[in-house]
Amino acid sequence: MNIDYTLFTYLCIAITITTICTIVGAGAVFFLRKPKLKLSCVCIGFTAGVMLAGSFFSLILPAIELCPDNTRSKLLSIIIGLTAGFVFMILCDNPFKRHNTFSPKMMFLAITLHNIPESMCMGLAFAGNSAISLAGAIALAIGIGIQNIPEGASVSLPMLAYTKKKGVSFIFGVISALVEPIGAILAFFFASTITAVLPALLCFAGSCMIYVVLSDMTPHSVAINKPIATISMSIGFILMTLLDCLL
Repeated sequence: MNIDYTLFTYLCIAITITTICTIVGAGAVFFLRKPKLKLSCVCIGFTAGVMLAGSFFSLILPAIELCPDNTRSKLLSIIIGLTAGFVFMILCDNPFKRHNTFSPKMMFLAITLHNIPESMCMGLAFAGNSAISLAGAIALAIGIGIQNIPEGASVSLPMLAYTKKKGVSFIFGVISALVEPIGAILAFFFASTITAVLPALLCFAGSCMIYVVLSDMTPHSVAINKPIATISMSIGFILMTLLDCLL
């Protein structure tokens, strides 16, 4: 295996920065006072909007673009990925929930799973055998890093509303970030293998996030305060969409 250690060094620097961005976002919990019910509604609604936009613009649409031109292969990758994600979350649903209450642990699982294929994209970009130049790979890393700030907050803020403990909520945000270096490094060293399955992995992560938003987060936040939930979700969706478009 021929390894370009210069590119690998660039990747290590990039993935360190993007991971730190997620941790910075998770640190938002330390700037909040004791969570109240309306604040919980805002946090969960905002997170739902971020996750919904991220699932489409950061995962599913890139998956479609990465698929081969062969229509049958493209449809197969997308269908397998989306279906596997929904089935996986359905199987995980009952163990995480009690009495149909809101489960931030499911949301944590969905965002953590989303971080793996997203970081793999960065690993492939720095592998040097794709159509992306080094400048393009760096630009991709910058975009992912900026997006990771609201995503880190998307883990820790709803967790704070649930646990009422800032330290615990922050740790969950940190853990969600630690999978990023693993995914990026694996993709760098096994670029040819990862490239073939990446579209399905991206769709898998996207469907996991959509499932949690639709089955868990939206009903819970709307039940607390529908207008606040709707506005918060819209703001989260718009912010994440703008980040994806601008970066």
